Amino acid sequence: MPRIKIVKSTAKNKKYTALIKYNDDQKKPVIRHFGAKGMDDFVGTDGNKATLQQRENYRNRHKSGTTAKFDTPNALSYYILWGDSSSINKNIADFKKRYNLKSL
Repeated sequence: MPRIKIVKSTAKNKKYTALIKYNDDQKKPVIRHFGAKGMDDFVGTDGNKATLQQRENYRNRHKSGTTAKFDTPNALSYYILWGDSSSINKNIADFKKRYNLKSL
């Protein structure tokens, strides 16, 4: 079962990094940076009408790349930064449940 951990990114132009181990034999985690710094996202907002519309617009533009793979920057941003909640912790928990992932 894959394991994942979401941390603040060290990349200068990204917000977060997903550290992913696909199996227990894997020595180093795979790194996926996601979320453009300087761009809005739904996390941490108050969910007012304008941010809900912005979330809907984002999700309509990006839904095609979120089907099967959990380890793409598109899926990570779609479900974590633009998820159903404005709480990043809730969105991470929902993401893990959606893709049957464990914590790293």
